[in-house]
Amino acid sequence: MQKTIKVIIGEREYSLRGEDIDLIQSAATEVNSQLEALKGKSNEPVANLSLMAALNIAEKYYSVQKQSEIDLSFLTSELASMAAYLKKPIEQNPKNN
Repeated sequence: MQKTIKVIIGEREYSLRGEDIDLIQSAATEVNSQLEALKGKSNEPVANLSLMAALNIAEKYYSVQKQSEIDLSFLTSELASMAAYLKKPIEQNPKNN
């Protein structure tokens, strides 16, 4: 069920709707943080700062997504190696003392 939450982004209040209130609040907080950080560094219009904030967030997203793919590939490879090791006959596996 969708719920409504009020958030502040760039000193303006917005009413947003969604099912995961915590996720919406976290996303709004991230957008606001990016916007505020950029405001402190530039006198650009809010529209330009908003675009830069969106690009910064997208860059973070794609960086995390790429790292997740690398991690998944590594874990898949390691699990395949472990499975191959466990499938060897017992006499081929070194004994643990």
